[in-house]
Amino acid sequence: MTSKSYSTLEEFTISDWVNRIAEDTAEYLTPRTRRKMKSDYFGSKK
Repeated sequence: MTSKSYSTLEEFTISDWVNRIAEDTAEYLTPRTRRKMKSDYFGSKK
């Protein structure tokens, strides 16, 4: 994961960690409404 040797986690900068972990862009989803969940549930039962 790293090319440098860190003796403690505190020496590893947060921005480097975030950039290495985040490979893709973040995807934020809005919560589904109860009406949508209900229609999906009953639609899948058919």
